[in-house]
Amino acid sequence: MNQRLLRNAFGRFATGVTVVTCATSDGGRHGATVNAFTAVSLEPALCQVTLTRRSRACRYLEDAPFAVNILAADQADTALHFASRPADPEPPAAPAADQALRRALATDDVPAYLARMSVALGAPRSLAELGVTQKDLDEVVTLARSRPYGNPRPVTTEALRCLLMDAFKGALAP
Repeated sequence: MNQRLLRNAFGRFATGVTVVTCATSDGGRHGATVNAFTAVSLEPALCQVTLTRRSRACRYLEDAPFAVNILAADQADTALHFASRPADPEPPAAPAADQALRRALATDDVPAYLARMSVALGAPRSLAELGVTQKDLDEVVTLARSRPYGNPRPVTTEALRCLLMDAFKGALAP
């Protein structure tokens, strides 16, 4: 890598927004908006990105190569997309069911409404509270990947594992 070009790039990036991208262990791709980006060294060429340990990106990036994509001022939609807040969010996987639930519950945010209701009712909030073990999660992932079915969104092993781990811990959906 040309040190002069790297020095110029680092020198122009006082603060801003980047998208860090990497390949997942099952060959998928993942990206995350990161504004904690710092130049560390020219030789060897090193930079640092800082993520919360709870983020999905942190799990994908551990001991993995990654790319840092510096965004221009007019790329706010890209930053929002990789921050899981797309300007044009994906439609629900089951639009008819989503609309029926919105009408029945009189809310535009069905997941948040159901989360509040489960707390109010004292219902279990995690798979762990229901007696599910982490070993069970691995079996579910293996079973789901061995019997694929039509899904409007791609389902990768890593994404499924993250979803189940969040449910295991009782984390609310984004």
